[in-house]
Amino acid sequence: MAVLIVTDNYFFIQGLSHMADDFCYIGCAGSFDSELARRQCAALSADDYVIIHFAHLDHILCFYRYYLSHSLAKVIVAPDAKVC
Repeated sequence: MAVLIVTDNYFFIQGLSHMADDFCYIGCAGSFDSELARRQCAALSADDYVIIHFAHLDHILCFYRYYLSHSLAKVIVAPDAKVC
């Protein structure tokens, strides 16, 4: 099982980075239509998870749709609670 966390929250990334190991990749989201995103999707299996963590609904929907349709992993949305 692996976990991919997709977020634009720098402090969330920093807070989790010390807990990451070989099975968890934490990175700042760029474009979901990039070579990195395609490689990440190809590496995910049905036993893996993608956690999407954004404050803006449009970002959540774009990344949710992308990972849901391009990977076998289970996609979880964990909205960022900060006020926009």
